[in-house]
Amino acid sequence: MSPKVGLLLQNNLSNDFNVITNFYYDKIGTDFFEYSYIVTATYTFSDQWSAFFENQTVFQQYQNNTNLGTGLAYLYNENLQINTSARFLLEGQAEGFYAGLGISYRIDSHKDSYKEKNESANTVKDTPISRYNKKEKGFFSRIFGIFTKKKSTRNRSTRKRNN
Repeated sequence: MSPKVGLLLQNNLSNDFNVITNFYYDKIGTDFFEYSYIVTATYTFSDQWSAFFENQTVFQQYQNNTNLGTGLAYLYNENLQINTSARFLLEGQAEGFYAGLGISYRIDSHKDSYKEKNESANTVKDTPISRYNKKEKGFFSRIFGIFTKKKSTRNRSTRKRNN
């Protein structure tokens, strides 16, 4: 068993185009350590259609492996996506090609926070819902919150000694 370190970056260059770049240093401390990167560009043509191009390269001591891929995705409905992809592989002196067809289904358990509006379409500031939304913590607050000291809710009365 050996550690792996990665740097994961996402750049939204426009509403329709983003680039994701990942760098890895894997198998640290072994004789078979490797460096790798993955660059993926995604373009959205419409609400239903998108395409991607990806380059993944692994640098090893004795050979480099490259995987080039492209594909299309069609969002059939809010939770169902159909996609196809093709990949070209270069592993040392060997070359290869493969294609794939896939279906993805999303299980959505996300709940949006709600804002209550009055008859004039103005947001009502103090409601049970707004108080609940203020209590909700963000992602990192929940993760690192385990290290914070909890506030004591007990009332400790002070006692005086009778001499």
